[in-house]
Amino acid sequence: MTDQEALGRLASAGDWPAYHRHLGGRERKLKRADLELPPPEHSSRDPWPVTVEVPASVVALRKLAAAHGWVPSATYARGHRWGVGTNMVLVHSVAVRLRHDGSGRAAVALWEAKVTQEEKLSWTTDAAYVWSRTAFPVEVTVTELKKILKEES
Repeated sequence: MTDQEALGRLASAGDWPAYHRHLGGRERKLKRADLELPPPEHSSRDPWPVTVEVPASVVALRKLAAAHGWVPSATYARGHRWGVGTNMVLVHSVAVRLRHDGSGRAAVALWEAKVTQEEKLSWTTDAAYVWSRTAFPVEVTVTELKKILKEES
């Protein structure tokens, strides 16, 4: 059995500790296409866990959006993403989805926090996008997003 077949079998079985033991530090010799990310530890479809505090910047954006006629919702997820090369990084992520019924516009703002040994979370804004029924998503800063939220009210 080749290494690739062994990795595929372990990934299919969901045995991620064995998968990483089998890699044994050889990640740099492999390509991302040869590796699989484990499934999320907490899906964005799951209810927000009571043990995770909502970042203050998320609360502020939701309040601002609601005050200006937007309908906000927030989701939380925890899982792996690709870091540099073939390194996998465990991260927390938050998405605030916004829609404005009057204009048909929508937006999303994304936050991310890397998981540390101490489980301390330092949230950073990852990206924000705005779009409408007739326009493709455009990346904006959170400051620009806040201006757009106020203009649409």
